[in-house]
Amino acid sequence: MSWRLAKSILILPVNVVGVIPAVILWASAGTAVDWAWPSSANPRSWLALPLAVLGAALAVMTVRLFVGVGEGTPAPWDPPQKLVVRGPYRYVRNPMISGVLFMLAA
Repeated sequence: MSWRLAKSILILPVNVVGVIPAVILWASAGTAVDWAWPSSANPRSWLALPLAVLGAALAVMTVRLFVGVGEGTPAPWDPPQKLVVRGPYRYVRNPMISGVLFMLAA
């Protein structure tokens, strides 16, 4: 993996899906909206797993298309040089955001 792709992945999706929600959860500790890890016996935990897998697969697929077909990265400072109209881009205007929303919903 090139540094330009690693930089765009570390700055954008890792912050949106990982760092920012973690900071919000940490800041809400001890308040009325306090959060705890769900138990594996909870059916909602098992319902969230397919959403997380679908979101991660969609995000990885779209990044691979941007790099391979579009010759760029998802980052605005290094956009694709060619229009990508393959895979999920044939059906959804922005499947990368859809993948992130699936992961956040999970």
